[in-house]
Amino acid sequence: MNIASRTILLLAVVIFAALTGMAHALVYISTGDSTFNTTAPGGTRANSGWQWQGSWGGFLGTPIGPHHFITAAHVGGSTNQMFQLNGVNYQPLETFDDPETDLKIWRISGTFPSYAAVYQATNELGKTLVVFGRGAGRGMDVSVTNSGTVKVQGWQWGANEGRLRWGANVVSSIRAGGTGIGSLLRATFDAAGGTYEAHMAGGDSGGAVFIQESGTWKLAGINFAVDGRFNHTDSGAGFDGALFDSGGLFVGSQAYWHFTTNQSTDIPSGFYATRISQRITWITCVLNQSACTDATVQLTSVRQVGTDLAIEFNTIAGCRYQLERSDQLEGNSWINQGSRITGTGNTMTVIDAKASGATGRFYRIRTVDCATN
Repeated sequence: MNIASRTILLLAVVIFAALTGMAHALVYISTGDSTFNTTAPGGTRANSGWQWQGSWGGFLGTPIGPHHFITAAHVGGSTNQMFQLNGVNYQPLETFDDPETDLKIWRISGTFPSYAAVYQATNELGKTLVVFGRGAGRGMDVSVTNSGTVKVQGWQWGANEGRLRWGANVVSSIRAGGTGIGSLLRATFDAAGGTYEAHMAGGDSGGAVFIQESGTWKLAGINFAVDGRFNHTDSGAGFDGALFDSGGLFVGSQAYWHFTTNQSTDIPSGFYATRISQRITWITCVLNQSACTDATVQLTSVRQVGTDLAIEFNTIAGCRYQLERSDQLEGNSWINQGSRITGTGNTMTVIDAKASGATGRFYRIRTVDCATN
């Protein structure tokens, strides 16, 4: 794993169990063949994101604009390494960290020939998804003995081969990850999930989750973490794995193990992707940063409304503005007129109360920064 394991226990509900170290490779229900799904999906899953999975160190990133790609913040990276997409290297110039989640956007030199549309709807629950990752598949069987019967309930992670692969799953729930994590899409590893049913493992971080909307596959999540770790006892380091049934095993970390009682139905583990739809404002902010200072962002009118003056100006969604006034242009003395205003993409109005009688008053609109929440 590229960083230390992160364990988050939601003890009140005893589900979500724990988030273990960030993910690395896809594991499948149907096969342990390491060459499975190593070419672009076709049929109903054609153009579902394979074409936009770029190599970022040992991980993945996805272009979301002509000059930007998005990945997981915890995978790191620097401007000294190249982002490679479809055999072409792109030099990163700067980075933007989301203050609310594990997302990170990088701006590159040059222009991507195409890029993924982002999923803006908030109806992900129950939707079929395609997920991309790099690395190995299954490792050793994970078996549990219950009433004298031995049952294989999943697999430990195998060796990491760094090979791009794809799988399918369904958004089973949406979880609140807490401060610095934000909203997450969760998909469970179900035994009856079908041929392409996939789980993530260590190295899949930064890879993409795509959901189809009106015939177009759109970026809905960035791979973040998985349930775990697991153990057969309540001591020791345990192991990482992709389990279609975690019943009869301990879940957590070496510091705290919680036993999952075996039940008549499977208790599948799952993976988590940072939810794109909840960070649209921030993403738009980053993509439009250069546009925020464009000359077209300007005052459009100042009109009298009773004893007030209404100042109108056009905006770009995600940019934040400060309206300022001056009664004396000499000396460049400008006074803030109200708080920062988050652009909507439409014309906005600010009222200067009881200012209709003012003479020689000037206004200007200034870009401050981008909205982050």
